[in-house]
Amino acid sequence: MSQHGSTCRRHSVEEKAAAVRVLRFLLAGLGTSQGTTTRGSKQLGYGLEPVRDGVRQTDINDGLKAGFTTDEQARMR
Repeated sequence: MSQHGSTCRRHSVEEKAAAVRVLRFLLAGLGTSQGTTTRGSKQLGYGLEPVRDGVRQTDINDGLKAGFTTDEQARMR
């Protein structure tokens, strides 16, 4: 077994949605995306990749980017 245990914390759907809203607000307010997601995720105490993935998936669900929505992914499984 590894000496390093998992430090990942599972966040609720509501927490993830709130983090995405905060990041979208920051992205819109600052007018730049460079470094915003990194700074925002650190301030919220979240890992970078889960936040980045959440923003990307929300953009797809809202029709802002191309890709499979959460509902489409569920149907394919």
